[in-house]
Amino acid sequence: MRIESPRVHDVAVVGGGVAGLSLTRALARAGADVVLVERTALGAPHRGASSLPLALLNPWRGRKGAAHPDDLRGLATAWRWSGALTAEGLEPGAHRSGLVRIATSARQARAWSDRAAREPSLRWLPPGMLGAPYHAPFGALRVVDGGRIDAPRWMASLAASARAHGSTLRSGTEVRGLVQRPDAVWELRRAAVVGVDDVRAEGDVVARARLVASCVGADAAPEGVRQDGRRITWPERVRTRGEVVTLSGGPALPWPVAGGVYGAADRGTAWVGGGHRHPDQDDPSAPERLRAAFAWSAPAMAPTDVAAVWSGVRAKVPEARPQVLRLAPGLWSFGAFAGRGFLCAADEAEAWASRWRAGALDAGPHRPRGT
Repeated sequence: MRIESPRVHDVAVVGGGVAGLSLTRALARAGADVVLVERTALGAPHRGASSLPLALLNPWRGRKGAAHPDDLRGLATAWRWSGALTAEGLEPGAHRSGLVRIATSARQARAWSDRAAREPSLRWLPPGMLGAPYHAPFGALRVVDGGRIDAPRWMASLAASARAHGSTLRSGTEVRGLVQRPDAVWELRRAAVVGVDDVRAEGDVVARARLVASCVGADAAPEGVRQDGRRITWPERVRTRGEVVTLSGGPALPWPVAGGVYGAADRGTAWVGGGHRHPDQDDPSAPERLRAAFAWSAPAMAPTDVAAVWSGVRAKVPEARPQVLRLAPGLWSFGAFAGRGFLCAADEAEAWASRWRAGALDAGPHRPRGT
């Protein structure tokens, strides 16, 4: 259906994953007339890394157990949003339970113990203190403010809140082309034609806006992007695939376990995630290997049954930090959160919305905070 409405939105967000929905909500709360366009049904199972069943909120990452300041701020913002969504009558599915990281060597244990002595939000648990059903022969680092998120509930809450604050959400519509008119208004179109020397957007107009934020994650960016007759260069990103395995049976875990292989268990159901491989590489053994790896930290998970397997692709840049870049006047790329989407998207969205409200988005090139 051809859309002939002359309405020009303040901002058009392309992509309805956790980044796009977070940005839409933040912009709507900042007073923007914002429209989000998503090619699938919002929250559909194939909605990339944002559709995983479970996410952990843990800023203390890597073998060194260090935390980037942006990740710590992201954690605080995520919990604040959880409270705000609950106050709106929604069920965001966020559990501020704390979590643990289990050391795998004496050297790592010493380093983490020293870190916990300096950080008030961390607690060091010596060998034997964590207890069953965990296996922690070298001890564990407890992240007091960490927790887990039921990702589908979080996504549904973001969408409901964004609508309640006046944003427009359009699902089932793929944006293939972007073209900027002479009056600086961007048109989002359904089709694109890419030639050797030219690229142009064609087809029905999906939406019009003064600003466009591309939040497509690991999906392909729109092909037909034209501004002043030139093609816009999109940032290169590294794409990797991983799984989350749903297990039936086994004990509950008082605290989720974070790390290269992570997991949580509640009421007879456990979720175990991890993995980094080429996005097009299939690995039928991945679910069993994830369960076996997690069983080192929680031995009672070894005899559980695999009930379901989620597989998805994430995108990141070499420095492994969220990337928010202005590609051209009025056109932004917002993403590359890798495994930090649920941790950092809300905070990055608030920062971008604040810049929009101050009229500072096109004041100059934007670099990710903390880099």
